[in-house]
Amino acid sequence: MASTSVITFHLEYRANSSTLIPERLSYKTYTLCMQRRGCFPGIPSYFVQDVFQFKLVCAISLKTTSLINQEVSDELLRNMKEQAQEFFALPLQEKKRWAQKPGSLEGYGQAFVTSPQQKLEWNDMLFLKTLPPSIRNQNLWPQKPQKFRETLETYSEDMRKVAISLATFIAMALEIETHEEISRANQEGTYEVRMNLYPPCPESELVIGILPHADISGITLLLECGDMPRLQALKDGQWVTVLPKHGAIVVNLGHITEVCNI
Repeated sequence: MASTSVITFHLEYRANSSTLIPERLSYKTYTLCMQRRGCFPGIPSYFVQDVFQFKLVCAISLKTTSLINQEVSDELLRNMKEQAQEFFALPLQEKKRWAQKPGSLEGYGQAFVTSPQQKLEWNDMLFLKTLPPSIRNQNLWPQKPQKFRETLETYSEDMRKVAISLATFIAMALEIETHEEISRANQEGTYEVRMNLYPPCPESELVIGILPHADISGITLLLECGDMPRLQALKDGQWVTVLPKHGAIVVNLGHITEVCNI
């Protein structure tokens, strides 16, 4: 089973009236269902030791929830945030050393760009396959900052442990007799990490950081690197804001998990 870890950054903008949004990045004529927005104080948080409550909510009631007191240490989460931030702060030419190759999503760049006329999302992305080690393309793993590779390896291993635990709890909650096989499938599955940077924008109402989408993974584990509420989830036909929580990992169940639960 495939799992994805997403690391996101949102930076504040200081207005500069002389800056114009390129047409390819402007969505001023694009109507989104996201215009229907709700106010939501946040998604439920659960401690890992509260296993039964968490697994029932995650498997039956909600598709998105927040996990705290999990198996990834606060120090590692902090280190991963810092390494990712330092990478995005590098000069553009340095980041381009790790740029995507034609026809590939992996590396530094943007996701799913298929034509020169395509509207672009307002973000920078670094996408890497991390586990098992055999699928890694080390030519696209940044060598700067200095501890980036080492930190990402440890982060990926610890996130895999979280994904395995979640999958096992969900299978147990649904009374699936083969929950041990599901746990093993997540142990042997593929893991990917996507890091998103949403840069300052002079006219934020004209751009979209990321288009509405559903995750195709089994489980997505999202780490917010800041206190600016930007993540939204579709709930009862409305887009609601997911408030960041210190030390929390947002869990989103992807298409693979939904199909397995049918």
